[in-house]
This record gives sequence, C-alpha cells and structure tokens, in this order.
Amino acid sequence: MKVVLEAQHACTPDPRGIPVYTIELFKALLRRKTFDYSLTFFDKDKERNNRQYIDKYFGGFDVPKYECNTISYRDLMYTPEQYKNCYYNDMTGTEGDLYHFTHVNPVPSLLKGKMVVTLHDLLPLLFPMYFCDADREAFLNGLNTALDNDAIIMADSLATKKDIIREYGYDADKIHVVYLGYDKQLHYPDKDEKFLAEMGITSPYMFYCGAIDMRKNILSTIDAFMMISKDFPELKLVLAGGECPNNAPIKKRLEELKDDRIITMGYISDEQKRKLMSGATAFLFPSFYEGFGLPILEAMACGCPVITSDVSSMPEVVGDAGILINPESTLELAEAMNKVVSSETLRRGMIEKGFLQAKKFSWDKTAEEVEEVYRKKY
Repeated sequence: MKVVLEAQHACTPDPRGIPVYTIELFKALLRRKTFDYSLTFFDKDKERNNRQYIDKYFGGFDVPKYECNTISYRDLMYTPEQYKNCYYNDMTGTEGDLYHFTHVNPVPSLLKGKMVVTLHDLLPLLFPMYFCDADREAFLNGLNTALDNDAIIMADSLATKKDIIREYGYDADKIHVVYLGYDKQLHYPDKDEKFLAEMGITSPYMFYCGAIDMRKNILSTIDAFMMISKDFPELKLVLAGGECPNNAPIKKRLEELKDDRIITMGYISDEQKRKLMSGATAFLFPSFYEGFGLPILEAMACGCPVITSDVSSMPEVVGDAGILINPESTLELAEAMNKVVSSETLRRGMIEKGFLQAKKFSWDKTAEEVEEVYRKKY
C-alpha cells in the first residue's frame, strides 16, 4: 500500500505541539518500513526553504519527498477555495492509496485516495475567544472538509473523540483514538543543580512549560502560588514558553505582583526543559482543555510529580500518577500544590507512579497503532 505522509507541519526550526507530533510519528513510521511511504510538503517558489527542515528531520530515510513550489501552504489554509480547482495528487505529483494529514489546517477538498486526518482537539470550536477569526475559520473549514470527505479521523484522546461525536455527530467507527508518545532520548531524570543555577534557578520551585496562553490557566497558577507562598518563602514558580497574543492579562498580573520568586523564561531548549522538569518539586499543568497534554507525559518521564486538570484528555494521560484538580478552582489548585510541597512521601509515590504511567506511551507504539488503522480502513 502506498501511504503519502503530509509533512508540512514539520517545516519549522522550533517544533512544538503539532510539529512534534508530525516529526516523531513520521520518523517512527519510516523506521518501521511497513508500507510504501512518501512525504509531501509545500514551499511556493522555495521562498521559505522548507526543504531544509524535511532534510533535517527525515533526510536519513530513503523515501520519496515531493515538494510543491507553485502554491503556498499558508494560502491554502486561509483561502481553501484554491483546493477546489485541483486535486491534491496533481499539486504534489503523488499517487497514493492513502494520505495522512496531521492537522485539519488545511485538508484538500479534492483527493484521489483515502484520507486520514489527525484531529488533536476542538479548541477553536469550543474556546473561540482564544483565537482570531481567521484562524478559527481556517480550522473549521479544514475540519468540515475532512468530515465532508468521509475522512478517517485519528483522535489524540478519548476526550477528543467524544468531542467530535458530540459536536458533529460523526460516525464513531470512523474515529480512532491513538495516543501520542514521547522521546525517551530527551525526557528522562536528569537533575543538575549547577546547570539550573547557571539559568538563575535554584530549588525549590514549581514548574510550568507550555504556551503562555490564557487557556492554559496561568492566571490561576500564579494566584495559587501566591496563596501558598507565604508558608513556603523559598519556593519559586518558573513559567517557560512562548508568549501568545492573548497573554496581556498574564503580563499585567505579573507586573502588578512584581514578585522575583516568579520567574519567566520564554522558549527553552529540550535540555533545559528536561533538567527543569527533573529538578522541580512539581509540574503544574492546570489547563482548561487539552487534546492530549504531551508535557504531562514528558514530566512524568523526567520523574516530576504532576498536578493537572480533571477535564478533557488530561486524566487519560496522567492516570493515577498525578493530582487532578478542577481548573476553575484556584483554591483547589493551591491546596494540591501545598500537599505536594509539604510531603516528600507523597512526592516519591507520585514519581514512582509517574514512571509506570509513562512506560505505557511511546512513539513506536503510536506508529504501530496508526498503521493498524491504515491496514483496517484502507
């Protein structure tokens, strides 16, 4: 069977979120060599030099790589009517039995072959206040196109599967839950106080890593920290991640507090993330909604106790290894933080359970399950 993998979301120098999924899943699939794989990507007039990223992540694999230089992927996302004039196969010069798109932004309306689409979440539909109109419309157009084309949907979690069934009434038999994995070469216990000190971080501290985004519940995280900080004057809160357009209230709160125990770091490297997770008293991830919540898995693999939300996919990822809280309750989050800081016994138990939970996930397992869907549904 010829399987064409749409690798556009791998075309970035700093992969986060969906690009990580695209890169790690496709690498695992290409290593397995189960099917006749090829890769596609777009780069109008080669202006972005996307070939460099395809070569960086997939250059070691002897598979065909098809580059479309006549149209921009971004144009397709925001003006999808361009897809209606030409088959995706003709655009990319590919002939496949099955095409896998790792995001709904965008999927083609004209395709010769079976369409498989990974649906990570329904954030733009369920939380429209966090998205600009253009991005929300692009997402909804892509999702509707996938459903109209009778696509096979791969959901990152059972929660996302339930969302798509509830919101669209899509056939449950066409939605397959396939969990993500994590890179064991990057995420493992690696405590290094000297390394952290060079970054200006000293123990004890609680750690958040992800987008500095209102939907991640960072305001509540800051307020919960302030509620317990008087009892733990040496405790710090470290926030790492790129800023999002909706983060003005977060910046305002930090400016109002002017507390040097709250440390913001911006983007960090994989090595920095590993060492920060490994040394943290707890990893905080009280998000309002996640399609999967990969940082939870990464933190457990690094031996860090996890406090996360009891909604959407997060209970599926953390299992019984973490403390689940209501993301709407700052008090509940503060109480969970207090418990973890106060009890070494509790932390040790959470760490051991976290290692066991993390072992249930791997990119090779993800790839194996993805291929099973290819095989059954072709």
